[in-house]
Amino acid sequence: MTGRGPLPDAAVRGSHPRGLASSWGVTKAELRGPLWAPSNRGLWAWSATGRGPDERIRRAAPLVRGGGGIGGWAAAFWLGHHDLDGVDSDGVELPVLVCLPRASRCRRS
Repeated sequence: MTGRGPLPDAAVRGSHPRGLASSWGVTKAELRGPLWAPSNRGLWAWSATGRGPDERIRRAAPLVRGGGGIGGWAAAFWLGHHDLDGVDSDGVELPVLVCLPRASRCRRS
């Protein structure tokens, strides 16, 4: 896939800016291909990893900055309460709650 050998393990977990992916040898064309998916504004995630609760939380984590944190079902899941998996009783995925200080801004992707 890349001209620099295999991707590091970190590449297939979470979301990453295009510049970091480029440092791993991933091209713009590859980011537009089937192996990568935009996960948040300006961030890309390895799409073959899936969308389980753990991966959904990892993809949201780069949005947390300066005193913020992950909340709701996602915080409970990471604390070991795996019955709270981010899916409601109708099978619809719940959003990952990103808690930010009052002065911070976060735009929807």
